[in-house]
Amino acid sequence: MSDGSYKDTFGTAAWVLLAEETVAYITGCMLYPGAARDHSSYRSILDGLYSVLTVTSKMYEYYNMQEGGITIGCDGLSTLDTSLHNELVLASDVSNFDLVRAIYAL
Repeated sequence: MSDGSYKDTFGTAAWVLLAEETVAYITGCMLYPGAARDHSSYRSILDGLYSVLTVTSKMYEYYNMQEGGITIGCDGLSTLDTSLHNELVLASDVSNFDLVRAIYAL
């Protein structure tokens, strides 16, 4: 699960990875400074999704996992639609193209 917000020139995101059959979990949170024109709650949610996918990818590499899967959730349906349906051709005029492209790559 991931959630993001924007307030007072800072974008923030927090996420949690939960193991389905145990009480094991990993959490993370990020703070992104920058100009107001560079931030939005939408971008913060993308940052959180990118972090979830990055950590998951690194876990797969570290533990040499060959199978498995994850369920990703957040409160931004449009964010999930844009970033996780990478069968679509990604145009460079898509909002937050840089992060969406990075998520596609993962």
